Parts: sequence; C-alpha cells; structure tokens
Amino acid sequence: MTVRLARPVRHASTSIARSLATAAGVTVLLYLLLRLTQRLQLPVDHAWTQAGLLSLFLIGLLRGHWLTLPLLGLSSFVILRLGGVGTTAALAQVLNAGLAAAAAHAFLCRQEFKQSIDERRDQGLSLVASLGIAAPLVSLLPLMPGLEGVEQRWVSWNEAPAEGGLGLLFRWAAASTALTLSLPLALSLTPRPGTPREPASTGAVAASLALTLCLASSWLLHWPPLPALWLVLLTLLAWQSPPWISSLAALAVATSLGLHHGIHGLQETMEHGEEPSFEMACELLAAALLPMIVQLMRAGQRQQLQQWQTLFDASGLGLMHWRASEQLPRFSLRWQALSGSRGGKDLQQWLEHAHPLDRPRVAQAQERLLESEADDAQSESVELRVRPAGEWRWLQWQARVMARDTYGHPSLLVASLRDITGLKVAREREQLSAHLFQNVHEGILVTDPLQRVVDMNPGACTILGRERETLIGSACVLVDPEVLRFSGHPPDAVAEALEQHGQWEGPLRLRNAQGLTRMLQVRASLLHDEDGLLRYHVFTLQDRTQEEWQQSQLVRQNQFDDLTSLPNQTSFVSQLGQSLELARREGFMLCVCNLDLDHFATLNERHGRAAGDQTLIEMARRLRSSLRRTETWTDQMARIGGDGFGLILRCRSEDEARLALTRLLDVVRAPLYDIAPGSPLHLSASLGATLFPQDASDTETLMRHAAHALYRVKRSGRDGFELFDTDKRQRSEAKVLALGRMQEALDLGELRLHYQPKVDLRRGKVLGMEALLRWHDPERGLLLPGHFLPLLEHTGLGVRIGDWVIEQALKQAEQWASDGRPLRVAVNVTARHLQSPDFAQRLDELLARHRPGLARLLMLEVLESAALADVPATQRLLEHCRSLGVQFALDDFGTGYSNLSYLKQLPVDLLKIDRSFVQQMLSDAHDRALVEGVIGLARTFGCDVIAEGVESGAHAQALLALGCEQGQGHGIASAMPAELVPLWVQAFERAPDFDGRIGVPMPIAEPQTARPR
Repeated sequence: MTVRLARPVRHASTSIARSLATAAGVTVLLYLLLRLTQRLQLPVDHAWTQAGLLSLFLIGLLRGHWLTLPLLGLSSFVILRLGGVGTTAALAQVLNAGLAAAAAHAFLCRQEFKQSIDERRDQGLSLVASLGIAAPLVSLLPLMPGLEGVEQRWVSWNEAPAEGGLGLLFRWAAASTALTLSLPLALSLTPRPGTPREPASTGAVAASLALTLCLASSWLLHWPPLPALWLVLLTLLAWQSPPWISSLAALAVATSLGLHHGIHGLQETMEHGEEPSFEMACELLAAALLPMIVQLMRAGQRQQLQQWQTLFDASGLGLMHWRASEQLPRFSLRWQALSGSRGGKDLQQWLEHAHPLDRPRVAQAQERLLESEADDAQSESVELRVRPAGEWRWLQWQARVMARDTYGHPSLLVASLRDITGLKVAREREQLSAHLFQNVHEGILVTDPLQRVVDMNPGACTILGRERETLIGSACVLVDPEVLRFSGHPPDAVAEALEQHGQWEGPLRLRNAQGLTRMLQVRASLLHDEDGLLRYHVFTLQDRTQEEWQQSQLVRQNQFDDLTSLPNQTSFVSQLGQSLELARREGFMLCVCNLDLDHFATLNERHGRAAGDQTLIEMARRLRSSLRRTETWTDQMARIGGDGFGLILRCRSEDEARLALTRLLDVVRAPLYDIAPGSPLHLSASLGATLFPQDASDTETLMRHAAHALYRVKRSGRDGFELFDTDKRQRSEAKVLALGRMQEALDLGELRLHYQPKVDLRRGKVLGMEALLRWHDPERGLLLPGHFLPLLEHTGLGVRIGDWVIEQALKQAEQWASDGRPLRVAVNVTARHLQSPDFAQRLDELLARHRPGLARLLMLEVLESAALADVPATQRLLEHCRSLGVQFALDDFGTGYSNLSYLKQLPVDLLKIDRSFVQQMLSDAHDRALVEGVIGLARTFGCDVIAEGVESGAHAQALLALGCEQGQGHGIASAMPAELVPLWVQAFERAPDFDGRIGVPMPIAEPQTARPR
C-alpha cells in the first residue's frame, strides 16, 4: 500500500505576505537599478532599465507570483515617476515590459517549458523566448507614440537608418543580455521543491577561482578584461559547473565589462544622448550567451545520456558513470532499484545491501579498474547477491574504463547492473536438467516431428543396446508399427492418444541389437513451441525386463510347486473354479480327487529326505502322464500338500470315475526303481473323491468333501478310494438346519410347557403336575416332543432347553404356590443333561433365583437307563438334590434291564410304572403281574409308586386293588396349558372322574398316543 504525503496547506495570508515581501524586494531592486542609471547618467528609459524590468516581470510569471505582478507594476510606475519620468512614459515602460514578458510566458507555456532547464529543449526555448520574443518587443519602446522625443527619433532614423537600426539592435542586445543573465540564474538559484540542485565539481571551483582572479586584477589595474582570457575561463567554468554557477559567472563578467565601459566611455556618450557602442552590447551579449550556449551543449549531452539511461532501464540494465573530475558517481533509477541504494559520494556506498561475501569482490574489481594503466584490463565483471527488499537476488556487475587522461589514469568509468536471478535459476535448472539427462537411470530419447532421433541419453543407449552415433538421425524404432502391433498396441490408437491427450504410455516388447527381447515401459509426450507448433517427441524408457522376470518367477512361486513343477494348491483352487464353470455350461461330470501317499513319512525317515523328494518327483511325473488329454479338455493335477496331490478328472458317469480312480491307484502301486539302494520301493495311496454335479457345492466345499472321503479311506486301512456320500451329507445338513430352527424357536419364545395332572386315585385329590414340552411352530402348529426331542438328545442345545424347562417349571410352581395351590411339578431330565458336569451347580443357581422352600415342589424324572449309566455319580447327584429338597423319580420303570442291586443304592422317591404295562393289564395277566411286582418292589425299597397310562375308571380300580394309589393318564386328563390347570383342579376335586369326562375347555386337543419324551 502506497502512502502519499499530504501537501502542506497554503493559507491566503501566507501567499499575500510572500507577495508583499517579493514586491518590496523588487521595489528595492528597481530603486537600486534607477540609482545606478542616474549614477551612470543614463536616461531612466534606457535599455538596461527596461531590460531589468522585463526580466523581473518574466521571472514573476514563470514562478507563478500572480499577486506580485500588480504590485511590481505599481512600484515600477511610482519609482519611474519619482525619477522624473513622465506619466505616459512611465506607464508605457511598465506596460511594454509586462506585455513582452506575457508574450514570452505564453510561448513558453504553450511549448510546455520545464523551469528546471536541465534538458536541451528547455534551454533552447528559454533562448528563443528571450532573444526572439521578449527582447524584440521591449526594444521597440522608444518608437511608441506619446513618448518624449519620439518624433525626433523617427526623423533621425529616417535620415540615418543605419544608426537607428544599430540603436534598436543595441536595445535588443541589452534586453537579451539582461534576460539571458537573469532568467537562468533566477530559475537555477530557486529550484522547484523536489528538484535537487547540482553541486559544483572540482573543475568548476578551479575555473571560478581563475575567473575571479582575472576580473579582480582587471578592476584593480583599470585594465579591460582580456576577451580571450575571460572567454576561455567562462567557457571552462560553464562546462564544468551547473547552470546557476555559470549564470553567476556570466553576470560577474557582464557587470565587470559594463562597469569598465561605464566608467571610462559611457559618460561622454550619454551626455549627447547617444546610445553606447554596438561593440559594447555585443561584448556583453556574448558574455551572457556563452554560458547559455555551453549549458545548451551540456544539456544535449545530459539528454543523450538520459536517453541511454532510459534505454538501459527499459532493457533491465542499471547504469552508473563516474568522472574523475567530479569524483561523484551518478546512478540511473534502474541501478537504484536493483541495488536498493541511492548511491553516495563514493563508489562503495551502493554496496550496502550486497552480500557480505560478494561485497569485497566488487570493491576489489572497482579498485583494480581505478588503479589500472592503459595496458591493463579495461573491464571487470562480477556476479553478486543483493537483498534490496527482503529476498536475495543475483546481479551481474560489469564495469569498463571508457576514457583516460593524459597520464593514462581512468577519467571516465561506466558500469552496468543487470538482474540475472532468472538467468541464474535457468542456468542452474539447465545444469540440473543436463545432469539428469546424462545420469538418470531411465532412458530419454528425443525425436523431431518426423520421428527421426535428435538426441538420447546414455540410459537410452544402454536400454536399446545401440551407440548414440548410430541412432542420431535414424527413424525411431519405438513407434515402428510392427513393434507396436507385436506389443499389442494398434498404431492408430497410439497416434490418436498422442493427438488428443498429448501423451501415451504403455509396455513395449523390443528386440535390441544383441537379439535379446527387452520389456520396456515407454511414455511418449509432445513438446510444442510458443506458437503451438510441434517441435519434438520425448520418449522416456524404463527397462522392466528384470522386473518382468522377477514377476513371472514370483507368479510361478505363488502358483507352482518348486519341487515337482506342478501347480500348487492356490492354482488348483483357481483351476477347479474354472472347471466348475465349464462343467455347468457344458453339462459334464467332474471328479475332484485328493490323493495322499501312504506311509510317506516312514519313507523319509528310512531313506532320507533326498529319496523322498525324488519319490515325489517321480510320482508327479507318473500321475501327470496318466491323465487323459483331448482337443477340448485335459485333466488337471496339482500338489496340494507334502505328499498329497489334487486331481480334476472329467467323466461321464460314476462308474467311469471309479475306473479312473482305480487306474490312478495302480499307477501309484507300480514299483519305484533307483530311488533307494537295494530293492525297488513299493508305495500305495489313499484317494478320496467327490462327484460334481451330484455334490453341487462350491470349490472349497468340494475340496473339503474329497478330504473327508480321504480320511475315511485312511481309517478303513488305506490303499483304496472312496467317494463322498452326498446323501449322508444332506442328512447332516438337514440336522444342522433343524438345530438352527430349534435355537431360533427358543430365542423367539415358541416353546411352551403343558402340564398333565398326577392324582390320588383313592381320595380324588390332585398331587402335582408333570411338565411336558410343546413347540408352537407358526407354520406347522403345535408339535409334540417326538418331532424334535430326538434331534436334541445328544447336543448342547438339548442341555440349554432342559435348563429352560426347569426354569419355567419353577416359575409356574412359584406362581401356583402364591395363588394358594402348591403343586409339585415334575420335569423330565435327559441322560446328557443329567450327566453334564455342572448340572448340580446350574440347578443350585436356578433354585437360588426363587424363594426359599420352592425346591420341595420340584421333582426330577430320569429314565431308568440314564440313572444306571453311572450309579456312583447318579447317587451323589441324587443325594445332593435331596439335600436341597428336590425329589427324584425313575421314569418308565420296568422297561430296562436294571440290576436291582444298583437300584437299591439310588435314593429315589418315586417309581413310575411304564404305560405299556398299565394299558394292557386288564387283558394281559403277564402285564398285570409285572405291575403288581413293581408295586411290591417300590414298597420294598420304601418309595412311592405311580402308574402311567390310566385310561379309564377300570384301570383306576384295578390299580387300587393292587395297592397303587397314584396315577396319571388321558383317562384323568391330558396335558394342558398352565392357565387351565386351576379350573381343571377345581372341577376334578369337586367330582373326580377317571374316564376323561371333566368338562374343562381345552384349546388344543392332543392326540391319544403314547406320550413321547
């Protein structure tokens, strides 16, 4: 952000005060000029007076002192009147000077005159305005009408035109002298703000002293100044000094000449009213014009130098010139901008922003030039770093001695400064690019638009196997159509990619000069010039031959077995997937085999690992040679383990598959020679297989099924084959699905408990309930345990469901007890559930979740066979449960083959007579005897007995007659939901019935079949 300084405000009072002060000063000056005129006994309307008045008016106009001009005119008029000049003459003299000054000012303003008069044009304009406009106008004052003696002047000039013309010429010379003396002096002594005043050089000071000595000596000795001497000195002074010094010197010379002529020759001439001699005017005019002419020449030289500096600035060059006579370096604006310094009084000060390491080198180079002789080097060049505005930039300093004095010492030194930061960066980039081009590992090849090789780096020569000289100018082989087609790239597609995208990349297979095929990764790009025209094709080459070989080796290692060169298991899985797709599409059968050599570990231990490896190699060769091959199909083989092989055989039927498997086993049984010293080796193999699409599984499942079949072969004695049993698999899968469905039923709350009453046959009272499991399947309805319990009997899910049944039974018993009807609930426990190691612990945890004393309302019923499977463990468990208050019953007693001595050891509370005995006891004397025996046995063991299968009142009467007072069955009641139990109990105890006639509504009628567990 540029901050502009505000201009100081000029108040009206200040301008008026300055105008009054200027007018007072001018008045005093006019008064002194009038007194000088009177001292010289000149008329007040003399040319010198008029010339001085004109100069004052013109300087006031140029400086813009508009308020001073009226005061200047008024004061001039008053002074002229006081000097004895008539009113008309005084007024004419003031107006004449004002009009002449106004005309010159208008001319200068129209020509855009610069008051600094540094340029040649401005100095020329000042001479034209002074000599051609103001001086001629003011010299016509004696001829103006109304002035005293004007008629006499016209008559004398008519009679003597030459003398009149000389008079006019004298007045013009006087006015010109006054203007050329005063105007440059006034403008240079009071420069405008911001314009520096040029200092005086050593030569100017010397010339000024010499000229002063000359004028002083002529004044003291009353000698006229020698024209040759003062002309030479004044010219020298004007050439060596600025305008204000040369103007002062010219004024001094003119004053000295004027005083000399005025003292010795002017007085007598003026007594007769004559004008001074024309020679005197010319001498004075020469003294005034000489500095102006010299300054005009200097301005031309400065302007030419300024033009060169502007040209250098436009081209980015900063310029400095140093003259021995001035001892002051001059810097162009561009130099100041580049160096960050405005220079100084010596050649070292501009280096203030240079790098400390570069500053001494530049100073030493300057010193060498200044101390050099004519035979020494005339120029120096140094690259330096400068930080003018926060960042370092590279500059090039070049200096040259342009002139020498008579002694051979440098008198003019010219230096240039150029910003080479971009060039330096470009040079470094070029060096870096050249270094990379020559040393980069990748190959770089450049062709022209016609695909002729222009250049290439050593990397490209190495990759292509050719010398650089043999390729330069030849056709580029990388874009050869045959090479592109051989690599799988249509030439038209490559050309289209380059045209549309400006680049193309792809692999190429290229045969080098040595005949070796190389795999190259090629990237082609286009390089255009500034006009968008194609100049070069640039190809970068990377040799991927070694990488391709390593990749192929890695692929081979990943897909093939190193020892046998057969595909490995990963590759076999891929081949099997492809074969399955083909089999589905064409509808043929596949035999997926898993072959394992028998007792191969023993062979390794006995004959060594080398013999084992040789055996595998030979066996792989034999098996591979035995595979069938057609034009459209080849059987596949792979090594899938240490001594295992996988095979994929195509066949038309299961019988054909069996024949193929037999043939493979015969190949393995053939003796192996030259493997181990001594007799040949005899090996056998176990082979498991599965057939697709009979076994319509995925790849991994087929391999697993073949492995299962192989395992069964090894278990059955090895040296054979077996096909995977898909029917058994389907049954296993159905079982898994059913178990999953049961787990889902348990999680979704589809399992329910129904309760079948146990009653006192004699008193007609309800003793308890037996909890029976039901499954409310949303699709199949109510399912009895026979549909799902056999599936769960030997699974962990059966144990979980058993725990759930005990938990639900305890909750229901607790609910009935809270309602005032404590009923003992019996729960059937399976053998796996009872024999689980933590059964007692889980039972304790279930009981602990309910109120104390609830254990006496729980009875666990176990089958006779389950209880006698491990009598000591069952005894400990029963004793633990009885300590908790839980009772035990032996279910279906009499159906097993129990040893009565074992039964004697079990602390059971209840024996349950199986329903098969009870249902036939009325018609079969043997069943009646068995029932009677069980009742007597229970009485002997000291436990209660209950009969299942009470279907009618006759069964109840017969049981009571045999001494059995407890019973349950469909004649009493079928299993019912828990919410119907209280209603049924009330109805039964109100009117006991053993023929199933109690009218309690049943939501679901259960079939009258044997109760499944």
